[in-house]
Amino acid sequence: MSEFIRYCPHCNSILNTSDNITAYHYHCDNCGYDDIEYAPNGNCCISPDIITVRDYSDEFEALQNSDDYRVYNQCQHCGKRIGTALKKSNYEKVSLPVSINLIEEKRLAEREIVKIADRIRDQKRLINESNFWNLYSEYLKSERWHEITKIVLKRDNYICQSCLTETATEVHHTEGRYRMNEPIFTLVSVCRRCHEVITKIDRGYFDSAEKIRYEFDK
Repeated sequence: MSEFIRYCPHCNSILNTSDNITAYHYHCDNCGYDDIEYAPNGNCCISPDIITVRDYSDEFEALQNSDDYRVYNQCQHCGKRIGTALKKSNYEKVSLPVSINLIEEKRLAEREIVKIADRIRDQKRLINESNFWNLYSEYLKSERWHEITKIVLKRDNYICQSCLTETATEVHHTEGRYRMNEPIFTLVSVCRRCHEVITKIDRGYFDSAEKIRYEFDK
């Protein structure tokens, strides 16, 4: 277990620490914050505990306390053999504990760490998206966007480029990745109704979006 107490960077609560063999998982019960501390490069696991052991080829030989064994250094935290076999004659059998098998435990722990890492990535993505949309909302109120809007509306003669029928009063981004740094060719003039329809479709609500109304629909 990690020897240091860690505090949540968001609410300053003490973090709970879980030992997942290859990594520590830190979790805040107060605000839900998660973090992972992986084993340093070169370490077999997050908390190596290496001793010399007797290693048998199968469980039956181990149960029989057979003399047919090899000597290895093994980490008691993750079960990994460290290095190659050691010279058997240098060790007394009775002084060597039998090696342990932690393959299944390590596999389950690694799978859990992957799930936690995915959750942390999703949390960061949502935070980044939230920060972006807050900035974007402020940008749409800026003088810069106001001037860009005037340029685009004038270029399109104040005609909605979606229906070519209504008067355009707004500007739509055709390429979302350019938001807040838009080339003019990625912007088109639209009427409010068409803008609402297009935005709904962009957000995946195609089936519930109203039809764009053209001149012949009137």
